[in-house]
Amino acid sequence: MSFKQNIMEKQESKIRKVFFSEVTIAVTIVSVSAGFIFWITGPQNTSNLEIQRIKDQMDAQQKMQLQIQNIKDNDLHTIEGKVSDLQDQVIDLQQEVIKVETLLDERLPAKK
Repeated sequence: MSFKQNIMEKQESKIRKVFFSEVTIAVTIVSVSAGFIFWITGPQNTSNLEIQRIKDQMDAQQKMQLQIQNIKDNDLHTIEGKVSDLQDQVIDLQQEVIKVETLLDERLPAKK
């Protein structure tokens, strides 16, 4: 090996070492920065997911409450209709009883 080649190899070696150390520092800085960012934003993302889950549960509960209210209203309307029908039937029966009483009063002599 010549003296020139030896000097060139040493310079290449120094350049590689400097380049390797600079790249290592840059990768370390980027990695630490990314880790710090994820460490800071991680709880916020978790909180956002928890908030979204709670909102979804509230929406589902509201839908269920609306369905229950609808069922209650429909059942109440049905019951009111049936009660009205029963009242009409009672009135009809009262009228029939009055007719029967009148017929009995007319046909049977009164006891004195």
